[in-house]
Amino acid sequence: AGLVRFFENQRNVTIYSRSDDDKKWLLSVSGPDEPGSFYLYDRTARKVDVIGSRYPHLHPDRLGPMRRVDYRAQDGTALHGYLTTPPGAPGARPAPLIVMPHGGPEVRDVYDYHPWVQFLASRGYAVFQPNFRGSSGFGRAFAEAGYGQWGGLMQQDVLDGVDALVAQGLADPSRMCIVGASYGGYVALQAATATPDRFRCVVSIAGVSDLVQTQNNDRRIHGVDSEVYEYWVRSVGDPRRDREKLESRSPIRFVSAVQAPVLLVHGRLDGIVLYSESERMERALRGAGKSVKLVTLEREGHRNWSDQSTTLFFNELEAFLKSHLPVDPAGATAVAPAPAPAPAPAPK
Repeated sequence: AGLVRFFENQRNVTIYSRSDDDKKWLLSVSGPDEPGSFYLYDRTARKVDVIGSRYPHLHPDRLGPMRRVDYRAQDGTALHGYLTTPPGAPGARPAPLIVMPHGGPEVRDVYDYHPWVQFLASRGYAVFQPNFRGSSGFGRAFAEAGYGQWGGLMQQDVLDGVDALVAQGLADPSRMCIVGASYGGYVALQAATATPDRFRCVVSIAGVSDLVQTQNNDRRIHGVDSEVYEYWVRSVGDPRRDREKLESRSPIRFVSAVQAPVLLVHGRLDGIVLYSESERMERALRGAGKSVKLVTLEREGHRNWSDQSTTLFFNELEAFLKSHLPVDPAGATAVAPAPAPAPAPAPK
């Protein structure tokens, strides 16, 4: 508790290692504008010394601040998400918004450093990360409330968060794109087909496009009696018993409704969401005369991409957004020069 106060309740503090006598602790410290540093805490001397930063060139003043946004879903359920805004002084109007639903879906977004979020913030975008029902970290009932709700309740929770930002004057409804990976990629594609006038552009990274085909693939890969397939049947639905429902919530079947340009990014070696999900979606969109581009990461899987592939992705993402959701120079933020880091005071 004292260490949390020492870091002004703005950092996530983890005891990374301890000395044998427990008198010295190695601390890993991070936060939205702190990509990660190590500190040595001498418990006897009650002194904290910085050892070094994982990314010393990423000074906090160069990174966007994050805030929690609380809102209610249409049925009154209390939800929240995190809004990161561009670094520097606020612009004349809200920055163009990137809605970024997380993957999983049974994981959650947290108050911490996120490289994709900060990349977008450094380019002048605000980024919203909603924790919709189906997310983990809020109790089993909250997570299970998302079971069977792909394209349903979970999708609406994301849109309700966007509406809350607009109502609070934190977002301009005419300047928004949606970007998601894995399950978040599905949310992005579902938004493109089910609410085609909500977003100016759509980016799906390793996203699911066909719920029936995805479930059939998991059954084939893992086996009908496997715990993995059993979980996905609970989470998504049974491709035989629930086929009609799954088809009605599969973006690939409604490409004619798409209005926004779509960017698809997928690793060819992805063993979690198969590359064919994006490959088939690209063919369907192109066949319907829609604006679409598929970027293939030839030697990559679902996550943990190489630096080269990550750079390629960032370049493609930046170019796509610049074309379809440009940042208004008049409303852009001003970034102050980064000062030299000050020594940390002694803990109390």
